[in-house]
Order: sequence, then structure tokens, then C-alpha cells
Amino acid sequence: MGRTLSEAEFEALVENLLASDPVESFGRLHVVTLADSRDDPDWKRKLPKFRAIAEAVLKARLARDEAFFPSAPGQYVLVLGRLGEAEGAVRAAAIAREIRGRLFGETGRDREVTARVVPLARWGGCRSGGRAAGGSAAGPSPPAKAPGRHGIRLDAMFQPIWDALGETVIGNRETIRRIFETREIVGPAVLFGGEDDPLALEVNAVLRRGAGAGVACRATLFLAQVVNSLVMRDIAPIREWVAEAVRLHRDEVVVELTGGVAAVGRPRLRDLIRTIRAAGASVAVQTFPDMETARIVRELGVRYLCVDEAQVRVAGLSPSAIMALFTVIAHEVRSLGLHLCLWNVKTPQEIKRAIPLGFRYFSGGAIGEMSRLPAEPCLKSAEQVFA
Repeated sequence: MGRTLSEAEFEALVENLLASDPVESFGRLHVVTLADSRDDPDWKRKLPKFRAIAEAVLKARLARDEAFFPSAPGQYVLVLGRLGEAEGAVRAAAIAREIRGRLFGETGRDREVTARVVPLARWGGCRSGGRAAGGSAAGPSPPAKAPGRHGIRLDAMFQPIWDALGETVIGNRETIRRIFETREIVGPAVLFGGEDDPLALEVNAVLRRGAGAGVACRATLFLAQVVNSLVMRDIAPIREWVAEAVRLHRDEVVVELTGGVAAVGRPRLRDLIRTIRAAGASVAVQTFPDMETARIVRELGVRYLCVDEAQVRVAGLSPSAIMALFTVIAHEVRSLGLHLCLWNVKTPQEIKRAIPLGFRYFSGGAIGEMSRLPAEPCLKSAEQVFA
């Protein structure tokens, strides 16, 4: 059972983590927020009951070596065990989903309970009191003693995409590969600074430069771009790059928004999606959504919802638990008309089980290996994939 931390206990714990090994500690802090409308006149009256229910769930779901700190009314910082950053994100999202269900059930579709990663450096050296988690403090600091930019190699890589309905490799998705010392991370990463990964701008620049190879290949092209508060300060580079990619590419261009998508304010996310669509590209979002988030992005014009199995696998979930998670996601968004994509699938059997759930587009070893160059489109039957 998890325990509640006092402010002094929480600050001492964070200082200890920063002093011991700040890089390896990223992914241990997650903020869960009861994002009910603060304009609701009954909010203050409801809040004590909401907090009691939320804290009961937290205590029940956290392990003995885990804890939570009430950083603001209706907001909790979860201090998880020694988990990887992706594993921690999955745990926090599952807890947020359970809290939302306990508070609002199926009737509160306009209510949210969100979960997001925060870098340790945002908490170091300041009083808590909800400032950092709520975002009203100054912008995020770079991680303490984090590796310098020049110590991390960034590579733009391509994965072939298989359309299960047409039984065809229809094109490629571009993703980032980071190599730091002996560790390799593919796709979005929170290791180097949480949702406000300070490498986001560099990652996007590498992806934009690498997109040239994909544009030259006449096939559907998913081009990733990391989204967080650093990137959203200026979306002009994304707008200009998308317009150029669409101009040069004869087939569908899909901009896949990854990273801290769920933490971006809806007005800013709406502006970004409208900008991309106005440039002539389709939009995909990579996230683990609840029904409300999925509905919102669909209303904003998002066509594809992408789930990265690699992020779930590192959480140590069993194959049956992973498939149960995908079943829930597919069931919740089934009525919205989103095209479901499952990336980095490990085995043909997982593809075979995911197709009846509603997933249509796949990438991973069973489809084709990741490469610096995009794959040409070709026919690939289900028998070939499942063999």
C-alpha cells in the first residue's frame, strides 16, 4: 500500500534523487490531476469527496516503496519505484484512468483525470506547494548533471507500414533513434527531461532533415514531430516543413504528433493541428487516450490514433495484459472513426490478435526492420506476415 508524503518528506526525497543519480531517476515522478472544471461553482464542495476517493485509489494501487504527495488541491505527485520512464507512464495512466472511472463513471465524459511525467529538475531547489506541477513556476530547467547534447547521437530511421485491410506495405513511418552511451531509445523519450525534453527541438530538426529520403519514396509517409512546451513556443518551423514535404511528395503525408501531446493545452493543440492540415497533410496522434481525449483529437481533425507497443513492453506487462490494454483502447474509440495504428509490434501473433480489435496499420519486426532508408511499397499478404 502506498503512503502519503508530507511536503518536507517529498522535498527530501527529491533532493536525494537529484544528488544520487538524476538521469536514472527520470520517469519516477508523475503528476495526476483531477482536471474537473475549476469554474464549476460546486468544485470546492465536491473536492473533499473527490480527494478522498482519489487518495483511496492511490493508496490501494501504489506499492510499499511508492508514495504520493498532494502538491495542490486535486493534484498528486506520484513517486514510483525504480521503473523505466515508459513503465512509469503506463502505471500513472492506468491509475488516472481508474480514478476517473471511480469519480465520474460513464456519465462524466466531459471530465478528465490526467497523468504526465515531470522532470526531477523542475522540483529541485524550490518549494513544492503545487507551483512546479501546476506549471505556474518558471519554465523547466535542464536536468541536473544530465548528459550534454553532444553526448547523444540522434538518427532519423524508417519503419515500413503494413495495411492489414489491403494486405500491402503502403509506406513508411519516420521515427527517432537516440543512442546514449550503451543505451538506445527509439521514438519518444522522457529520460532527458520529462515531457519538456530539452532535446525535442534537436530531435525535430533531425526528423525534418531525414524526411527528405522519405519524400523521395512514392508511398504514404508518416513523419514524426515531438510536441511539448518547448516546441509549442514556435510552430512556424513545423508549418514551413510540412508545406514543403506536401509540395514535394505525391502521396499522403501524415504528421505524427508524439511526446507530451496530452499535456499541451487544447487551444494550442487545435492551432497546431489546423496549421498542419492547412498545409495539406493528415494528422496522427501517438498517445494512450481515454474516450474524452480521443473524441477531442478526432473533432480537431486527427485521422490516425497511434499506439506504440514498445512503450508498453518495457513496462513488463504480460502479453495478455498488453492485449487487454489494446482491447480497452480500441473499444473506447471504436465509434469515432479513427484509423488505429499499432507500432513496433514484436510478433505476427500480436498482429493477428490486434486486427479483430480494429487496428489496421502496423509496424515492427514482423513487417520489416527499421532502416535509414524507406522501404518501397509492395504487396504483402497476411499469410506472409503471419508466417
